[in-house]
Amino acid sequence: MKRLLLLLIIVLFASVLNAISFYSQKIAGCSAGAYHTLTIDGSGYLWAWGYNYCGQLGDGTTQEKYIPVQIMPTTKFKIAVAGFDYSMAIDESGNLWAWGTNNSGQLGNATISDNTSIPVPVKPGTKFKAVSIYYSHTLAIDESGNLWSWGSNTKGQLGDGTTSDKPSPVKIKSGTMFKYISAGTAHSMAIDESGNLWAWGNNKYGQLGDGTVSDKSTPVMVKSGTKFQNVSAGFGHSMAIDEAKKLWSWGGNSSGQLGDGSDINKSNPEQIKSDNKFRNISAGSSSSMAIDEMGNLWTWGNNGYGKLGDGTVSEKTFPVNIMSGTKFRSVSAGYNHSMAIDESENLWSWGTNENGQFADGTTSGKTLPVNIKTDVKFKTISAGNEHSLAIDESGNLWAWGANSYGQLGDGTKYGKNIPEQIKSGTKFKTIAAGKYNTSLAIDESGNLWAWGYNYYGQLGDGSTQDRNTPVQVKYGTKFKIVSAGSSITMAIDEAGNLWAWGYGQLGDGATSTKLLPVNIKQGTKFKFVSACTTYAMAIDESGNLWGWGTNKTGQLGDGTTVDKSTPIKVKSGVKFMNVSTYYSHTLAIDESGNLWAWGSNEYGKLGNGALLAKTKPISVKVGIKFKCTDAGSVHSAAIDQSGNLLTWGYNKFGRLGDGTTSDKSNPIPIKSGTKFKNVSAGYNYTLAIDEQGKLWAWGYNDVGQLGDGTAWHDSPTLINTGNFVKGKSRHNR
Repeated sequence: MKRLLLLLIIVLFASVLNAISFYSQKIAGCSAGAYHTLTIDGSGYLWAWGYNYCGQLGDGTTQEKYIPVQIMPTTKFKIAVAGFDYSMAIDESGNLWAWGTNNSGQLGNATISDNTSIPVPVKPGTKFKAVSIYYSHTLAIDESGNLWSWGSNTKGQLGDGTTSDKPSPVKIKSGTMFKYISAGTAHSMAIDESGNLWAWGNNKYGQLGDGTVSDKSTPVMVKSGTKFQNVSAGFGHSMAIDEAKKLWSWGGNSSGQLGDGSDINKSNPEQIKSDNKFRNISAGSSSSMAIDEMGNLWTWGNNGYGKLGDGTVSEKTFPVNIMSGTKFRSVSAGYNHSMAIDESENLWSWGTNENGQFADGTTSGKTLPVNIKTDVKFKTISAGNEHSLAIDESGNLWAWGANSYGQLGDGTKYGKNIPEQIKSGTKFKTIAAGKYNTSLAIDESGNLWAWGYNYYGQLGDGSTQDRNTPVQVKYGTKFKIVSAGSSITMAIDEAGNLWAWGYGQLGDGATSTKLLPVNIKQGTKFKFVSACTTYAMAIDESGNLWGWGTNKTGQLGDGTTVDKSTPIKVKSGVKFMNVSTYYSHTLAIDESGNLWAWGSNEYGKLGNGALLAKTKPISVKVGIKFKCTDAGSVHSAAIDQSGNLLTWGYNKFGRLGDGTTSDKSNPIPIKSGTKFKNVSAGYNYTLAIDEQGKLWAWGYNDVGQLGDGTAWHDSPTLINTGNFVKGKSRHNR
């Protein structure tokens, strides 16, 4: 018991630490089960994800996983197979391991009905080289070529001449050495070392290929005289490749899974697609898949959930080539989803994803293959109240977090805890996640788009209707800068004109709401603007800093606490290049790289070691030159010119990223040794991009705003870009 508990602790701890590394690995092997998936990466490590009700992932829990977890992290594996609700794997030393459901003794550990959520050894002392599972029985070949079977035996699928279940391995056809095996739902196939094909078990549809439909409890030879090199047993049909690399199929054909253009069952093997030579096959649940010698992937048969990967859900009675142009080396047909590995060792998935079988953090299925691994690099980010936006180096827009007002722009109001691509096909250059559930972005053509909360007209489309997909603002005008407050929005067009819309505080001398953009301070050209809850700051092309709106804590920096309805100049004589606002404090960097702060100073968010508000700019961290800064709700962040990241202020939920929850009234370095190029401080969390384009997140994560599908972090956590998807993500309600 102590050994099992220790193993459980190791599994859980290592899974958390190593989850990120999966997405940087090449994939050596994959196996699609009914509702879960196993892979072995290029280093030999085993990963699992998907449905986990019976512990079939082997991570010590029964909770389904939407992203990969590492199994037995100190052990390297060479084979892993996923069955209906259990799993088996062979490590590099030849030891066989099993986990998951055991209602028929299919784990081979001499018991029945004792499920296990951590791997247990099978027949210790015997070294294995092959294993195959499907529904509830197991086949394995030891290193001497002996064939073993155990588990369910209702149709004689164990091949021992009986129909009684066996909870421990029994040797089959003693004296014959085998090289290949495949377990179907209730029938079994094997190829001996001479190339002869053997079959036994359920034969209702002729899946044994012996010309009958009678079950067999001992192995019978199939197509005597023909030598085979590969075989695959499916739900009720079988496939094999002979030594001439020709493809054969037989058995059930109700959905065209035999690939002969009909739906008639066949009890004898028939050759299909005779003009091609094949090297890999997989028979699934009334569907079939094969890879020819050129690496082309073919699928046919039942197409429920789009598991054939051809973009449709209609059956195919002849093989169809999918992903033309991509060369594959292996394929695995699951119950209603499929996996394949291309020649570059990238992993692809398609079909159903209701239990997270794709490892992309979602439950949305696909009728076309999607590449599970990506290496997304980022150039800009924006942290809002409870949602996040990012643009990658290719110009693609990503969104995640809260979505109650459609602020993610994906056409729904479901939150996402994993980033998803928005407005696919359009390239973006600038984004702004609003302080309260709005989003804005400028595409590479200068068009301005807005979506999300619109009660005060802050989207600028002339209405007060919320939008859950991007709508264009001020059509015909090209923009270069945009900033979203909680109820106001500011933007600068390519001519340098400043525009504002939404609830008051617009700087137009009035306090009335504007549903369409209005030009502010006509005649002055601007290069930067930052809109907050009830005030705004802007920098003109000469570097002068301007402020207007609410000023109760001195956040305008003019030495007073009097509100201003039109722009006033701040700290005359100093030229600025960057400014950031949030609720009640302001940060700015001048053209010499000096950092300034003013306004409210609760929790020390001005970074001067005190807690008193300042109505005029004060210098922060004198002697250090900065390149960017961002004000959060009650915390602050900045990056110096050497790429070092510093944070200060309120630290509840670890939003400062120093590994604690203690407030800091002076700037402190974060993740020393990592160089950063961009930072965005949100309401209670922080995002940053390092110089390699990698995305980091920390702080509160109640609605998925960190983008990693987990709880909050008090230190920077690298976000798995492999989780990022071009479809819909797991829902947060």
